[in-house]
Amino acid sequence: MAIDLSNSPSIQLRAVNKEAGESFRAMRQAVMSAGPLDGRTCELIVLSSLASTGLELSFKVHALKARKAGIDKAALQHAVLVTLGAATVIMRITEALRWLEEVEAEFAHVADEG
Repeated sequence: MAIDLSNSPSIQLRAVNKEAGESFRAMRQAVMSAGPLDGRTCELIVLSSLASTGLELSFKVHALKARKAGIDKAALQHAVLVTLGAATVIMRITEALRWLEEVEAEFAHVADEG
């Protein structure tokens, strides 16, 4: 089963207002590159934040992006688990770990095709 990325929030925003969508994307890119943290670390922080807030589609978009960028599954799982008891309840953690399994299946499917 393919993860439908066509309905992501940023795509929805661009569909309604292209300029706003492009501005949002530019702002996110500026934030990600403006500090001392590398892209991998930033992506893991984003991923753990999305897990904490229960934003499934955005989580899957970023997890798949991270896997395609070479971040391994164990690192993604660790990023999710680190927030347990600090900012995230166990239900959100187990939910995000299940989402990661779905992303991993999609990543394996894409890798087999590529």
